[in-house]
Amino acid sequence: MKYPLLSLVENSPPGFTFKPCLSKHDVRSGPFALYSDSLQTAEHHLKEAGGYIAGIIVTDSDEFVWRASGFHLFHLGVPPALRSHLSALLPSFLELLEMIQSGGDENRNISLELARTVEDRRRLANDFARSRKSLLEEISERKKMEEEQQVLSSLVENSNNLIGIAAFDGTLVYMNRAGKKLLGLEDVGDIRTLNMGEMTFPKFQSKLKDIFSVLLKTGSWKGEAKYRNYKTGASIPVGTHAFVIRDPKTDQAVAFATISRDISERKSMEREMIKNQKLESIGLLAGGIAHDFNNLLTGIAGYVSLAQSRVPPEGDVGRHLAEAEKTTFRARDLTHQLLTFSRGGTPVKKTVAVCDLIRDSARLALTGSNVRCDIVPSPELWHVDVDEGQISQVMNNLLINACQAMPDGGVIQISSRNVTLGIKERLPLAEGRYVRISVKDQGIGIPGEHLQKIFDPYFTTKQKGNGLGLATSYAIIKKHDGNITVESKLGVGATFHIFLPASRNRNASQAGPEVKTEKGEGRILVMDDVEAIRDVATNMLESLGYTTADARDGMEALELYGEAMKTGKPFDAVIMDLTVPGGMGGQETVKKLLRIDPNAKVIVSSGYSNDDIMADYMAHGFSGVVPKPYTLNQLGEAVGRLLAGFP
Repeated sequence: MKYPLLSLVENSPPGFTFKPCLSKHDVRSGPFALYSDSLQTAEHHLKEAGGYIAGIIVTDSDEFVWRASGFHLFHLGVPPALRSHLSALLPSFLELLEMIQSGGDENRNISLELARTVEDRRRLANDFARSRKSLLEEISERKKMEEEQQVLSSLVENSNNLIGIAAFDGTLVYMNRAGKKLLGLEDVGDIRTLNMGEMTFPKFQSKLKDIFSVLLKTGSWKGEAKYRNYKTGASIPVGTHAFVIRDPKTDQAVAFATISRDISERKSMEREMIKNQKLESIGLLAGGIAHDFNNLLTGIAGYVSLAQSRVPPEGDVGRHLAEAEKTTFRARDLTHQLLTFSRGGTPVKKTVAVCDLIRDSARLALTGSNVRCDIVPSPELWHVDVDEGQISQVMNNLLINACQAMPDGGVIQISSRNVTLGIKERLPLAEGRYVRISVKDQGIGIPGEHLQKIFDPYFTTKQKGNGLGLATSYAIIKKHDGNITVESKLGVGATFHIFLPASRNRNASQAGPEVKTEKGEGRILVMDDVEAIRDVATNMLESLGYTTADARDGMEALELYGEAMKTGKPFDAVIMDLTVPGGMGGQETVKKLLRIDPNAKVIVSSGYSNDDIMADYMAHGFSGVVPKPYTLNQLGEAVGRLLAGFP
């Protein structure tokens, strides 16, 4: 049976045919369905048909509606959930209307049947609505889960940490972008062809099995491990958290996941801290030894110097004394290395030109060797604030090591350039401007297992040597707020890189006027707790023409100075030892002395300092400095410069 499906609006539901107007034939040929934008509009058009008609007026509604609009004319309100199903629902309604139209006496029964049908359709509509709501909720939930999975996937892929999944036989299942980069797997097409064993060093294979065992027992493992880069074979220390992935239905362990963070930088910092702690421990010991040793050397060097002034240098005695003096000062150089580890090795800085410093150091260190030195300076190189003597010692140590690494000769290249370090640099340095000095040799290279130890005190692979050269260099550069690193390849050579903070001063310091050591006059007070040093110092000064007095500590020195002022014969200068065990040392004494005489001229002398006084003596009230041990000429020059008005 065919029923006409007509429409008064263009955007009718599926199954309706649009007709701009309805004829009497359309509404009298049989039960019809009319889709209209409103009940009033439809009834207006149907009035023209007149007479007996049977049909359904369909309109949009928020809820299901069925009611009589006229004789055998019904109004059906269709909710949104049912609009797409109208072509399936309407035929049964129209069939009932046809029965009403032709049944005559049976109208009553048919009407009851129609009522039951309507109720069935109402229930069907509600079922449709509920099903649609449930379906929409399920779709919404699934969409939400997909969005959450996308967010999770994005977090995992964009994480800076390695995130991976592997089976318990070690087969890789998944690896995020950061993990592939860390392990050198960027070019591997399918990581599932790889095994964790390929990312682990052979000596750690047993540890990997132990980790798997712990995971199966406890469900998680935390600790430090080492991965092997798939491309380069390099060792990568990581902090790892691994945990088991279980089947949600059976609760069986099916794989494990790992989140690993590259801790190379942290490990490097830890090594730096350990190295610094070693240096500090040795420094405490070395400082005390150097202080006492320098006191002894001061006596020896002083008496040798006095003896030299009384004999002709060309005779046997003169030559023997000259050799004794050289030996004494070689011993002093050793104590200077020890002092570098202690807090008394504070650099006495001034602004210098790096190129000049490099050139002078290379000339002294390589004289007489079979090694050529190529110096490659950078244009407009920044100046640095350094202790010239200490940095020269560093360059000397590096150049001597380079020569020893090339017994058959070769070329050492020294280059320098300006660098600006940012906060993300891996070097343990503050961000800012630095001058980098690189010393590159063509020697045998340094084995990998020694690279982490070469700056350790007393570590050496040489038959001759005390293992203090590179350790001293490291300590000196650290005291200059810089850093020294090394890179090496066996059979190719080694390159040391020195980083020194750039100076803000654009002008390098010029050497001060030379003061020739000669006879002098004036009264000098010597304060030292060691009798041998008092004796040798006063003898040296007297040999130069000065009148002397000596004191054992600060209290006695203050008394003598006060008495000299009262008698009208004041001291022209005072030489003070900085450290006096059990008594008043130079630091406290000079403060009290300047209260007595603000114009007092005081020279500080010490073989060891627990602070920066020797490096910045003028800030502490002293007028000059002479480190122990010293020769006759050095002591005479220090006193002569002071009395001549030079600092």
